[in-house]
Amino acid sequence: MRRFSWLGLGLIICLLAAWQAMTWWQFLHTPIIPVGKPQIIELKLGTNLFSLSKELQKRGLLRHPTYFEWLAKVTGAANRLRAGEYSLPPGITPLALLD
Repeated sequence: MRRFSWLGLGLIICLLAAWQAMTWWQFLHTPIIPVGKPQIIELKLGTNLFSLSKELQKRGLLRHPTYFEWLAKVTGAANRLRAGEYSLPPGITPLALLD
């Protein structure tokens, strides 16, 4: 009986990991602006990554701001944020945006 409990728990963990991996892959490859006009975003001096991700979420461009923050930290883009006005073209992905 214990053997089946561990197998069930292992299966649940594997399914959750697969779901999380699929969500992450979809986030990386789905454009944040699929069609339409480019979006203008202004980063004021001192804007941090958290503020940027929340602003993008507020505008309806990001569904997963936490993923965006993780991606920026992993790629090192969190340390490269610069003040300025940026035009985000249709079709841009989160990875391309951080690049």
